[in-house]
Amino acid sequence: MNRINFQIKTIIKNPFNYIPFVILLLIITIFLFMNAAAADNAGLKAFIKADTTNLKSIVSQQKENLKGQTGKNLKENTAALLENERWLKNDEDVLTAMDNKNWVAAYPLLLEKNKELENSLGENASVDEMKAIHHDILMYQALEERGVNYQEIQTPTSGTTFTLSMIQYIFPIVFVLGIILIMVSFFSEPYTGRINRDILLPGSLSKNLLSTLSTSFCVSIILLMVMTLYSFLLSSSLNGMGSWRYPILTYNLETHQMNFQNLSNIIGPSLVLQMFSLLFLCTFSSLITYILRDRLASLFVSVLFIMGMMFGTRVIVPIQRLAEFLPTTYLMGVSTATGELANSINNFSVSVSNGIIVLALSTFVLFGCRYTLAYKMEK
Repeated sequence: MNRINFQIKTIIKNPFNYIPFVILLLIITIFLFMNAAAADNAGLKAFIKADTTNLKSIVSQQKENLKGQTGKNLKENTAALLENERWLKNDEDVLTAMDNKNWVAAYPLLLEKNKELENSLGENASVDEMKAIHHDILMYQALEERGVNYQEIQTPTSGTTFTLSMIQYIFPIVFVLGIILIMVSFFSEPYTGRINRDILLPGSLSKNLLSTLSTSFCVSIILLMVMTLYSFLLSSSLNGMGSWRYPILTYNLETHQMNFQNLSNIIGPSLVLQMFSLLFLCTFSSLITYILRDRLASLFVSVLFIMGMMFGTRVIVPIQRLAEFLPTTYLMGVSTATGELANSINNFSVSVSNGIIVLALSTFVLFGCRYTLAYKMEK
């Protein structure tokens, strides 16, 4: 325990370690204010306002065109005018309900419009268009069933949805980079040139190695909790906590169909994957640093491998086929928990349960390699 306390103090006293920490805090803060600024210009309300303006213009033009028409043309164009006036009334009623925060009244209207749109388009719509409409129908049904206020998922600002978005989009990149920076700095500290001063410490090799990895893991977990709490508390204090029952889009790994689950069902498994990911990252950084024994080289190799594999999983087909066996796949915890990653790469073996197994086994293998190398070197 004394050794762990000493190592934690070593990490805290290193000013270099505060750089990624502060950068991440700034990024979280900037994204929150950017989301708040964009919500009115790019959200559901802005879309309906634009649709209302467009419909008003169409209705006005149709009324002008009706003047002087007779017979069949008058009948058909009058029917089209009445249809657009009905849709315009629907949009105006939705905007009124949104202004009054009366989502109980808004959801049935939004559902009605999207269901009619789905039926009217039929076979004329593309697959992507039909998927988008079906997504909206399922979302409004889920929101109506739960009785929660609508929140912008693309630009979230409330405590629950903003925290989930940070874990999904920011943490797998910025937080992982920060952890690698801190861990490589920590693991390379005992080396003078290529000489490891830790071999002079009392105690067995396994005990010293476990204490070093325990320290790195504890620091990583603390940083994860601090970042998560900061995201939640900052957004909640400014924009309200939101609802843990807010419906989040997920994909069924067996039927491959869209459905919506409570946010609370997603954030728990996501954080569990993040914790196993941190254990993997700490062990991986320890092994690379031990092999190369140079801070910059270790940092370069670690970042290149981890980031390369993460991005490669998204875009390189051969990697996608093996994604369920790669520990780097599960650094994207929220995307794994929702099934979004499995759906986007068309590999539905990527799941939370597989992620825990793969990360645990990978960590064990890396630890074994690290211990074996150190044991041979000491002999």
